Parts: sequence; structure tokens; C-alpha cells
Amino acid sequence: MKSITQKTFRQHFKITLLVVGIIFTIGGVLLSPDFLMYFGFFKGSLTFENNLVVTTTLLEISIIKWTLLFVGLISLIIYFTSNKISSTSFFKELFLQSKLNLFDQNTYFFNRSFYVIYSLIFASILYLLFGNNLFSDEILKSINIEDGWIENISAIVFLITALVSFSIVFKIKERKLDKFIYLGFGFLFIFIAGEEISWGQRLFQFETIAPIKEINVQGENNIHNMFGYFFDHMFIAGIFIWGFISPILYRKNLFFKGLFNYCKIPIASLGLASGFLIISMYHDSILYRMIDELKYLRIAEMREFLTSLALLILFLEARARFKSTTQVEQPVEIRAELDKLAVNN
Repeated sequence: MKSITQKTFRQHFKITLLVVGIIFTIGGVLLSPDFLMYFGFFKGSLTFENNLVVTTTLLEISIIKWTLLFVGLISLIIYFTSNKISSTSFFKELFLQSKLNLFDQNTYFFNRSFYVIYSLIFASILYLLFGNNLFSDEILKSINIEDGWIENISAIVFLITALVSFSIVFKIKERKLDKFIYLGFGFLFIFIAGEEISWGQRLFQFETIAPIKEINVQGENNIHNMFGYFFDHMFIAGIFIWGFISPILYRKNLFFKGLFNYCKIPIASLGLASGFLIISMYHDSILYRMIDELKYLRIAEMREFLTSLALLILFLEARARFKSTTQVEQPVEIRAELDKLAVNN
């Protein structure tokens, strides 16, 4: 294991603050509806026929703009006061956590997760290319429509992922916070599964609640379509950052490695991370420029289906790292320092 000094960790911390501060501040200054439209982002939402979607998208852009400015400026302030922060016990714990390889066990790009996720991506592309020719309209409709096979299987996969997350809770023998993190993930996936099928609205054939119908862009009993597509956009961005950006930061930046190890948030292997990147490109505006449209299918449904499978693989990777007798395999000397730090706090 490569030796990591506190000086090196502090340098990574300061570089992170400086880069985040500069990029986020500049991004916040430049961000505007016209700027996004120029590069093709949010074009569909900003020109949507439903005024609720347009209004919500403008609010979303404003929230993102001010969030970027806030995070950027706070990062720069912390950068100039980083010497005080680096003397705290929490900073020392992050430094010790950065020495552990909790989620760096999958060092090979071409691992099992890579082959599974790319097999699924390849199968989805074949379906998009040849589905119209291979299947009748009736079969395509049963697969592709709202509450069709794709959407229902996505919900089932999210429920399975919730069960995997709950099973990790029983393998954790140390910090109670880690148990709550995976309990939280489990309940989150149950919530997403319910949202995916609008809590069984079409399955059980009940009407949309009147107050929700007025503010839900699809007139359904769910939260993620309220006030336009704000929550959908946040979900897409969040999955891209978690699935693709975080694994790179984990392996290239000691501060983020210490932070992710501290939080025990699952980090994808590099092969799986590349799959998350490909899945994030599943948009009508991208794929339907290159291929003919598949009848009755919104590409968003296929993206959500592949995302559910990628998340299941991610949590199966995480589960493999948790042993029945100890939370993770940790060098004895680092474990002793962490225990000593916990007692002092």
C-alpha cells in the first residue's frame, strides 16, 4: 500500500477546495437559460408546451446558479482558512480513512461488473435498433408504454437493490452511522420503486388526487413529476456524479477518498463507472438522432431501467466488501489510530 503522509493529504484537500471554488464560482456566474440553450441543455424543458415545465425549469436553473456560487465562494473561504481546519480531529480522521482501500478492490477495468453492465447496454441497443422489426405493435406496446414491462421491471430491480442494501446493514458490526446510511439507501430505493409505477395507480386503477393532478406534469400520483421535471433532472445529475465522477475522484484525490471512506457510500468499480457514463447518454435528443424511434418508447424509460440495474450491481459490489465479522478489511495500525481518535472524541 502506497504511503500517504498528512502533508500530501493536506495538499489534496487544498487543491480540491481551490479547484471547486474557482470552477463553481465561474459556473455560477456564467449559468443562464441562454447559455444552456446554446449548448443544447434543457432545450426541451425550456421550450416545452406546458408552462409549468418552463417555469419550473427556470426556477431550477436559478437554484443551480446560486448553489454553484454559494459552494464556490464557501470553498474559497475554506481554502484560505484551511490551516485551522487541518488541525481538527475530523480532518485527521479523514486523513486516516484515505489510507484505506474500502472501495478500491476492483482495480481491474474489465471486471465482472464491466461485462454484466455492457452486456445489458448492448442488449438495449439491439432492442432499440431492431425492436420495430422483431416484435409486433401489440408486444412493443406492452413492453414500452407507461407501466409496461420496462417500467415494472425497473421498479422490481429497485426493490431488489433495497433488499441488498438492507442485507448490508446486518453485516456491519462497527459504526451505527453506517447502518443508518444503508438503511436510508434501502428506504430510498423503495420510494423510487413506488415512484416508478406511480404507486400502482394504473395497476390498481385509482384516480389521481385532485391537488396533485393540478401540479403534476403527467397528471399522476407521484412526486418526481410535480412542478415539471425538476426531480428527474436532479436524479439524472445525481446518478452521473455518483456513478461516474465519484469513482474517478475516489482514485485520484485523497481528500475525496477519505470522505467517501468515512461516509461508506458505495463507489463503483471503474468498469461499472464507465457503464454509468454510457447510460447517462440515453436521451431522445442523442439516440434518436442516430437511430429510428422505437414505437411507444421514451428513451428515459430505458435509461431508468439500465440505471436500476447499474445501481443493483453497485450495491452487490459494496455487499462483497462487508464481512460477517468486521465491517471491512483494515490494516491493524490504521484501525488502532481510528479507535484511539474515536475514544478521544
